[in-house]
Amino acid sequence: MKIYLTIIIIFLSNMSFAQNAKVEKFDFCAIITEMFESDQKYRSMNKIKTFEKQKSTKVYDSLMKLQTVIDNMNTEKLLKLVKEKGWPDQRKLNCEREIFPMIIFRHSQRQYFDEIANILEEELKENRISDWEYKMINNHLNGRPKKIN
Repeated sequence: MKIYLTIIIIFLSNMSFAQNAKVEKFDFCAIITEMFESDQKYRSMNKIKTFEKQKSTKVYDSLMKLQTVIDNMNTEKLLKLVKEKGWPDQRKLNCEREIFPMIIFRHSQRQYFDEIANILEEELKENRISDWEYKMINNHLNGRPKKIN
């Protein structure tokens, strides 16, 4: 009887562990997707493009201030995620939707550049970020020169 009980407990604990790992993987995809959607909240509005063309700077500036708040929150969240779990590799996560975490760092403010640069170097050294993503983010950190090396 004790053997059966032990086997059942081991079986149930293994099932529980497998489910937790799956949930964590799903949540990572969901978090990155949510960050990407909020990253595009005001940028994707056709009105911003219209305001920019019409030089209605008051409205455009107000919308971009709101977007900057979102960008800062996303940057801090992605920095924390990368420190805890490493760079989110789409191929390994197998998310339903494509995820582009590098866009979050390409929209980051100057105050985060040093921290992002340090993390980028570590992720590149550990081979957890692609050369392309590294170069795109680094291009932003260097003032977005036309040529991406």
